[in-house]
Amino acid sequence: MLHTKSVLWLALLVSAVAVPPMIAAQQDEDAAAAEEAEESQPRGRLPNHFGKIGVSEEQRLKIYGIQADYNAQVDELLAQVEELRGERDAAIEAVLTPGQRERLKELREEAARNRAARRQSE
Repeated sequence: MLHTKSVLWLALLVSAVAVPPMIAAQQDEDAAAAEEAEESQPRGRLPNHFGKIGVSEEQRLKIYGIQADYNAQVDELLAQVEELRGERDAAIEAVLTPGQRERLKELREEAARNRAARRQSE
């Protein structure tokens, strides 16, 4: 009888230690599979008002695919625009005298402090 209880307690202890990691591993596998399936589907947002005109699921997926195709190109062009703006601003500042550049720096720092103060008061 004592041996049977010991075996039962040992089995209970082993299952209490071994089962939770097995469950967690299975949950991780399930989550990873769900995430992988979700990533394979194109996702995005419909353009304004498209949700109100009865777009089918097939149309929705095609629209998301089109958006994905163009988004990479748009992002690349936006990066080029930012680079050009930086070059333009540097060229403009090069026209200024050292004193004007110093004053401009002070004004920008003051504006940044004012923005930060406004955000804190909100």
